[in-house]
Amino acid sequence: MGVCVALALNAGYAAWMTLSIARGLDLANCGCYGMYYPQPLRWYSPLKDLVLVGMCYALHKFARKNVAAY
Repeated sequence: MGVCVALALNAGYAAWMTLSIARGLDLANCGCYGMYYPQPLRWYSPLKDLVLVGMCYALHKFARKNVAAY
């Protein structure tokens, strides 16, 4: 259940960042690492969240495979 929530959350962040880039917003801090390590919104910022989506998906598949074995 938690994996699905994390997957949806990261997919939503990737979609919102993609929309922000498409709108041409120039953000000095995308909020990825909080306010103490500001990073600007770049074209590759949504890719970080898509990698996390892939990791969540892999964890979901792996966890379901192991639970079924027991």
